[in-house]
Amino acid sequence: FLRKIKVTTIDLKQMIEDTNNNLFDSLEVKILEHSVLNYSNKTQIVTFECFIPRCILAEVNTHRVFSRNTGSTRAIPVKKSITNVASKPFIPFYFGENQPGMQSKETMVGWKLFLAKKIWNLHRRLTLASSFLLMKLGLHKMWAGRILEPHSYVKQVITATSYDNFFTLRIHGDAQPEIVVMAHKMKELIKKSIPKELNPAMIHQATHWHLPYITKEERIKYINYPEFLAKISASRCARTSYLTQDGVVPNVERELRTFKMLAEAEPIHASPLEHQAYPAKQKGTQSRNFTGFIQYRAYYEEKEFGAPIVIPKVWC
Repeated sequence: FLRKIKVTTIDLKQMIEDTNNNLFDSLEVKILEHSVLNYSNKTQIVTFECFIPRCILAEVNTHRVFSRNTGSTRAIPVKKSITNVASKPFIPFYFGENQPGMQSKETMVGWKLFLAKKIWNLHRRLTLASSFLLMKLGLHKMWAGRILEPHSYVKQVITATSYDNFFTLRIHGDAQPEIVVMAHKMKELIKKSIPKELNPAMIHQATHWHLPYITKEERIKYINYPEFLAKISASRCARTSYLTQDGVVPNVERELRTFKMLAEAEPIHASPLEHQAYPAKQKGTQSRNFTGFIQYRAYYEEKEFGAPIVIPKVWC
């Protein structure tokens, strides 16, 4: 799509904004929840749902301020993984010439580019066939599906109270192009998003909690039970590991059972509890990897662990 680019921050941003490349559209990012403290509009918490190339997952996961849940190869049926790769494979955003260092400065051109694309596509077809045969042999998905990962996209839910370091490092000429596109899309979405104000004096109400995947109707119905909705939110965030939210009808009974499997497991599977939060009373309060917000995982482990988990009775 571009014969040659100078690898600088400005040029990469320009590449993202100006290039009509449908490969960029395959990387999807959306904001699930965006909240801000009512007494400090600079203190915010944002939850993203990202559909990204699996090859950049390790780089995303190096950012320790992120709470995250990610689609798991071990949990997704091989047949579904094969279908996903066949219908929406990952193809590099550009094929760069080899050179010393971690970044390519120039794209391949001519017959080299043509052959590179053909070989990449051939590898994908061979990998799909190999995964299918291993599945038919009865090999478990943790291995039969694993070989598809170089050609796969993966869904990841990310929550953080600061993305500044991520944007500084990843919207940069030294970063891999795919993660540049991801970071740029996330940054632009935050700029355009209108956050919901949360009041620390009202944390007894669900409308003043940060709760990804919880609908407005559910917040009203269970307005006096924010901790219950935090459990439902955690269950839905956990779903990212093995299923999709698309087309799934909310069912609090089923989702509470999922939460119990997470929270009552030995050892506890608590990462899905890291996406919910409520505003701290004091500016700058630190709660695990969050600043200005109390993370629900910390709250649950300190105040609710071992307590009965039930659906509250409310007037419909």
